[in-house]
Amino acid sequence: MYLKRFAKILFAVVMVIFAVSGPCGAEAIVEKVPVPGHGYLLLEVPSGWVMTVNQPQNEVPPTIVFQPGDGKRFKLSVTALWNPKNEKGFAEDDLRRLIETDKNRMSAGAKETQIEIKRMDGKGAKGFYYSATDKAPKPGDYEHLTRAAVSVGNLLLSATLLSHPENTKDADLTIEMLRSASQADPIATGRGH
Repeated sequence: MYLKRFAKILFAVVMVIFAVSGPCGAEAIVEKVPVPGHGYLLLEVPSGWVMTVNQPQNEVPPTIVFQPGDGKRFKLSVTALWNPKNEKGFAEDDLRRLIETDKNRMSAGAKETQIEIKRMDGKGAKGFYYSATDKAPKPGDYEHLTRAAVSVGNLLLSATLLSHPENTKDADLTIEMLRSASQADPIATGRGH
């Protein structure tokens, strides 16, 4: 009897820990970012990351900037865009083409001779990303780049992570945060998907 009760309590504790754990097992805080005319963008932000929202006026897309609370390991910028002609979101082929064009534009300055585009699928997010290393960084500059184009509801998230090559943890956390992104209340704002 005691073992069954202990097992149930242990299971409940593990489930609570799992429910509040964010990407890659790190604690996360769900941030709700207003997107003019398109509801909210929900992001599971890893614990220790500092978020700043740059929200211009007149329904201009917001840019969300993330940095570590301790030091300058990375800088992540995420801009939430929308397509005024296609309220249903962004086609997978368009996302792929967008990230492919971006990769081709920057590949001449990359150390890598082959840069792989990877697919990203989440519950409400889908998209593509790649990573590359600057072959001639200036002193003090970030050497590593990860770029992503992710469709979430009727939004396109354009993300740029600048980091140091040895910092793979924050790159993994970035991909997981984007993969778990969702959109809330787009219909309440008068625009549905």
